Amino acid sequence: MEEMIPYKCVKCGITENIPKEVVEYFDEMDQSNIDELPCF
Repeated sequence: MEEMIPYKCVKCGITENIPKEVVEYFDEMDQSNIDELPCF
């Protein structure tokens, strides 16, 4: 089973899990910190 990272929607506040590799990919693309909760 792949590792999941919580994602928080800044518009509605709902939190859901997304695959860690997706978060890492976008962190590389935008130079973000993997330790911070992703917000879109």
